[in-house]
Amino acid sequence: SFITLFIIARFWSEVFWKSGDNIIKKPNFKGYFEMKFKERFSLILSMAILTFVTLYIGFGAEHIQLLSNRIASELMNTENYIEAVLKLNIQ
Repeated sequence: SFITLFIIARFWSEVFWKSGDNIIKKPNFKGYFEMKFKERFSLILSMAILTFVTLYIGFGAEHIQLLSNRIASELMNTENYIEAVLKLNIQ
């Protein structure tokens, strides 16, 4: 735990607490305010979609568990698959 705390604290200080005066500009990299509206919109939209999916999985875990249980039961019981694919009735 101490090693993880040390690494994250060092990372935090390097990324957020240093001034940006000596940052090397990369030729193919555009900052957020240098992007066109369409690029900024797609960036924000993709982050929003991932945020909502993550929140749904976190707060709606019971739905994911029900779906997982249904999928697992269908994988274990192959009668429906055999009937659908081979048109055989297993009794």
